[in-house]
Amino acid sequence: MASRSCHHGASVRRVLVSSFTGCIALQGPPYTGFRGYCGDEVACLLAGGRGRDPLDRVRVHCGDPAAPTILACRLRGLLSELGYPTRPVLAICVGSDRSTGDSLGPIAGSRLAELALPGLAVHGTLEEPVHATNLEQVLAATSLHYPVHVQVAVDACLGDPEAVGTIGLGRGPLRPGSGVNKHLPEVGDVSLTGVVNIGGFMEYFVLQNTRLSLVFRMAQVIGEAFRLMITQPAAVSRDRRWGDSALTSPTAPARIRSTGG
Repeated sequence: MASRSCHHGASVRRVLVSSFTGCIALQGPPYTGFRGYCGDEVACLLAGGRGRDPLDRVRVHCGDPAAPTILACRLRGLLSELGYPTRPVLAICVGSDRSTGDSLGPIAGSRLAELALPGLAVHGTLEEPVHATNLEQVLAATSLHYPVHVQVAVDACLGDPEAVGTIGLGRGPLRPGSGVNKHLPEVGDVSLTGVVNIGGFMEYFVLQNTRLSLVFRMAQVIGEAFRLMITQPAAVSRDRRWGDSALTSPTAPARIRSTGG
């Protein structure tokens, strides 16, 4: 894990750049909960006030019975801003089946592929994972075969203890390779990340010793969120529980680091 300071104003404390495939996550003292911010969204954070997330990023625990509905509602809102349902959706699920903690993306991708939802294409499954080695090749293929699709990137993260088990969703791409000095293209118009274990030390060991049951449960929630968004759009559009009540509120800011493959 590498980190660097970011001084766009008093509202920003620091930017944490992840190891593994990597994405940028930011923690700022004005925010009452923790939220992961991916890619170039970091520059947009100054627009918000205390307790307000200018990017409207939502984070819920996978054990919350309302989690799929909350994520589905927010996901539909974000995708609608980008032209959905006129534009179909492509889920790019990043990760590796060789590491339990890093398998969230492939497991979620396999679940989405099994659901065979209309208007949803999937790349990144247990059989054909998308990881750092083949990412550029996959993105080149998707740009050719899915030129009009809205892309949703799915990946695993490491974070503070109170963050484990939560799933975050917001605008903007993941930035693969930024934490390990790899120059890889960004992934996704929307990012969906799950905190699978504690970060900060011995990350590879931690990923290998992550509970598969937790990863599987999070993948189920992600799959159900997509299913609700696509098959029950009217119900999802009426539900507004994704708002402030859906945000976790730990006593201290939590750090989130994307894993990738």
